[in-house]
Amino acid sequence: MDRVAQLEYCKTCIRREFSPKKGIVCSLTKEQATFAVFCDDFQEDKIESQLLEDKRNRQHNEEVYEDSLGLSKIGIKDGVAAGVIVITLAILWFGIGLLFLNRIFFYPPFLLALGIYTLLKGIKKRKKNRLSDSEILS
Repeated sequence: MDRVAQLEYCKTCIRREFSPKKGIVCSLTKEQATFAVFCDDFQEDKIESQLLEDKRNRQHNEEVYEDSLGLSKIGIKDGVAAGVIVITLAILWFGIGLLFLNRIFFYPPFLLALGIYTLLKGIKKRKKNRLSDSEILS
């Protein structure tokens, strides 16, 4: 287990202390973690565990919100779907304005560009997640 994984483990232990020179250390040994997989002296700090879980959930929700252009509020959490919706709206707005109002509106091209950007970003994220899943299963 590397130091980052040990720190994640130690952050939720009631026996953690902070040393200005070493960082997070064990209150029993006054040293950094040396365990390989599990610490025999670990006792969970339920409050800290809940705070860390809440923080991870907030970060995930913010990421989904940004990736979907805010459409996650209505249940669309995928960047690809959000991109397709925005592109469709841009084309409809442009077409309706041109055909029925004899106008070319200023916003549809920007909306189209935003939709394409979101679509490509969503495709890239899907590919990345697929690679991560396949690497884990290998």
